[in-house]
Amino acid sequence: MRLYLQEIGRAPLLTAEQEVTLGRRVKAGDMAARNAMTESNLRLVVNLARCYLHRGLPLFDLIEEGNLGLIHAVEKFDPDKGFCFSTSNMRKGRTTWNGMLASDREKAQASRQTPVRLPTRSHSVISEKL
Repeated sequence: MRLYLQEIGRAPLLTAEQEVTLGRRVKAGDMAARNAMTESNLRLVVNLARCYLHRGLPLFDLIEEGNLGLIHAVEKFDPDKGFCFSTSNMRKGRTTWNGMLASDREKAQASRQTPVRLPTRSHSVISEKL
């Protein structure tokens, strides 16, 4: 874990201008820009994952699910709306990438806590019935 934290700590934080520039390049399909934007926000995922410790999943799993949510959020980020990346979809009740982290975390908990592997949708239907 220490090695991972050291590695992600080396990625520079982005300024607002860099976020806009990279966001536009990501929208144009630039994979290098997507990777740069993802790598520079990995520390935020770790900080969010730490908030969910002791809720059924180890920190590594929370970070893994958060990283998947981060990748999805980078692809959906619209830099032309005038928001910074971490708050980009906050208005009008739309899902933030923080919310995507939460939904990914719930899916991960559902898939790892049952002795028999169930599809995630089945787990949520069964949970609602109980």
